[in-house]
Amino acid sequence: MRLFVALEIPAETRTELAALSEQLRPLLPKHRWTPAASIHLTLKFIGEVSASSLDDVCRALADVKSRSTIAVRSATLGSFHRREKGGLLFAKIEQSAELAELAGQIDRQLQLAGVAGETRAFVPHLTLARCKNGELPDNIAEILANFSRREFANFHAGEFSLVESKLKPAGAEYTILQSFPFVAET
Repeated sequence: MRLFVALEIPAETRTELAALSEQLRPLLPKHRWTPAASIHLTLKFIGEVSASSLDDVCRALADVKSRSTIAVRSATLGSFHRREKGGLLFAKIEQSAELAELAGQIDRQLQLAGVAGETRAFVPHLTLARCKNGELPDNIAEILANFSRREFANFHAGEFSLVESKLKPAGAEYTILQSFPFVAET
């Protein structure tokens, strides 16, 4: 099974992101837009895990704790293009020490369960759209600048989820396997 760890996005934030996507869709017609119900903040991509290792992964994640909930706030919109993967449009999330520590703690705990450690820097974001069969338009910076002052995420998180991702022709299908409250009781 293909797994990742993510913060779920509250319904109100999903609604705001759906409205933003609807405004951007006519400007970026070659993109495949992420359904609002599928938008999440990935804390750790695990990859393929055998069913027999799932209990070890869950035990490791259950040990992740924080003193308090974590504030998640929007920063701006961004995009990039990689030849092999196409274009990506995303909502950047403000990098905070607490959010980075949570992602780091998840990574360290999963290493104890035999999951490979992260090799890339943690960059919190919400994927809004992908463009596999076309280039991002030349004026993408201008398009995104027109939406840069919008607040699209502002919430507190107190739990994360282990999610299974099944790749399908119409896009990935996500199933939450288990949620983990991470605020330590005092």
